[in-house]
Amino acid sequence: MTNKHSASFKALRKECHKSAKADKQANWSNVACEMEKASARNDSLKLYQLLGESTGKKKQRSTPTLLSNDNKLLTSKEDRIERWRAHFPELLHPPENDHSQPIPPHSSSESPSGYEDYNIAPQTEKQLVMP
Repeated sequence: MTNKHSASFKALRKECHKSAKADKQANWSNVACEMEKASARNDSLKLYQLLGESTGKKKQRSTPTLLSNDNKLLTSKEDRIERWRAHFPELLHPPENDHSQPIPPHSSSESPSGYEDYNIAPQTEKQLVMP
């Protein structure tokens, strides 16, 4: 490269840097103005969205961890989709219970099993008054 081209290149590079710096400054001024407007409107959602965008923090998206029925990790997208496809029919249509044994009716005179040894009497008015 000759001196003529080198000088021309340096001038263009300097102009490009100045232009990029001016664009960046204009962008930050615009973002600051939007933040001030959101703050004045008490629009906290928009304000925090703008803050998140300006700090460059992005939400980390992770793929859901799914296990097969035999507790093996499903790693491929097709396996996960197939597992979900199998899950919803199980959820929406559970297996029928065995209704061959009818549930005996409960008599009010009988105490529920396991509570026979407790003497449960109604509380008196004195017991109900709070200290």
